[in-house]
Amino acid sequence: MRKIDIIYPNLIALLNNLTIDGASFAAFHDALDEEGQNKLIDISEKIATEKREITKTQLRREFYPDFTNLLDFLTEYNDSFSTFPNFRKTEIVAIISIIQKLTTEFGGTDTLNLEEEVAVEDFEIVEMNEDIVQDNFLHFDTIDMTHSLFLFNINKSTEFKNYIDSISSGVHILYHLLSKLGSAAAPLNAPKYVLVKSTFSAKPKIVWATLCLHIIKNGEIIHNSYEYLSPPAIPATYIISLGKNYQQFSDSLGIISEYNYQKDILDKYLRIYHVFENFMYKSPLVKLERDSSGEVFSIRDFKRMYDRINDSEINMLKKLFETVLALEHTPGQTFNVKILNRWTGLIPGSFVDTVKVNYLIDVLNIKTGKGNTILHGDITADTLPHFFAKLVYAFRNSMVHNRETEFHLTHQTLLNHHVIGNAALIVLENFLLPILEDIVFYLIINENTIVWYDNAILKLWDKD
Repeated sequence: MRKIDIIYPNLIALLNNLTIDGASFAAFHDALDEEGQNKLIDISEKIATEKREITKTQLRREFYPDFTNLLDFLTEYNDSFSTFPNFRKTEIVAIISIIQKLTTEFGGTDTLNLEEEVAVEDFEIVEMNEDIVQDNFLHFDTIDMTHSLFLFNINKSTEFKNYIDSISSGVHILYHLLSKLGSAAAPLNAPKYVLVKSTFSAKPKIVWATLCLHIIKNGEIIHNSYEYLSPPAIPATYIISLGKNYQQFSDSLGIISEYNYQKDILDKYLRIYHVFENFMYKSPLVKLERDSSGEVFSIRDFKRMYDRINDSEINMLKKLFETVLALEHTPGQTFNVKILNRWTGLIPGSFVDTVKVNYLIDVLNIKTGKGNTILHGDITADTLPHFFAKLVYAFRNSMVHNRETEFHLTHQTLLNHHVIGNAALIVLENFLLPILEDIVFYLIINENTIVWYDNAILKLWDKD
């Protein structure tokens, strides 16, 4: 197909539909009141005039010089008669954006160029059903153009035009895209599509994966991030007192600063987990330091210190939370009670039913000590400390591990898992992060025997 035969026919047909010659025009016109009818006739005549000028340009084998008036008329038409049958405004505007780019690229008039043949059968448009954050992305293969892929979203007209205008190489592929837009048989109603080699039009997963690989190779992202922007909700009873030795938490303060800096919810979780990672190894050392009461720290003490920290990470975390959850964060209420109330309040407060949260617990591989399944309603005051430690640890593992046999928590599974939907997000945002923030600030602000050293040094021998 010649380029000149690609540029205008679909545009002219779409415009014709909006005029008195359109198949749906008479019925739509007759359903309006007199004022509406007069306005419709007026706008449609303006569009018809533009359509005739475009047709003349096509006959002269030229690019149409100025679409400014037509774009204004289309906006007016849409503002007044957006329900007009088969009004494919986004496709019309997308076609115009491409023609404007081609006009700029080829200097306005290039008869020889417009007579060139384009193998339009080489490409097809397929709907992008898989999640991907980009709206527009072109990979143009300079070796074999048919290996090119073009992701586009014409529903965001300004962004689409800006992207089209930014293309510096591979402009020729725009003729292939133009040949598909405005097709009478295939209106583009989905959010995103990909222009791809025809032989792959029925293989959407291959298309998605290949496109994603090109995007991330280009240094860009494919996922939708979820931002957790709430500042730490710390009770007013946690009073910071000038003169206390908060400097012993300098590492933790730096990590919390990084936690506040991060906006992405998964990144924030890993930051706050690092604080607990520090605390779970620090806690047995604090106990030994305090038990020594300033006395000489012997080799046997060092051996005991090593034995206490030479344990698995999950066991260390369980021991930490056993101790922490027994603390009274406010007079008369322990962390254990507060956390249990918040956990039970997730249903029905945040979940439609228990199925999703129970499935989440299962895919996170959180079991009882005997390997039995744990359900949301099984958690009691007695079982909470170990369950909470397992939950905290399981979320951490699901983010940092990428084993085939484990649940991997990505932004996609966080926001739109095929079974649990956004259950992981709700647990993370409404339960884990607020609780962990509360505990961290409590332990740092309030002197305690869990993570506060009593002395700045260990005494190794009696000097005098």
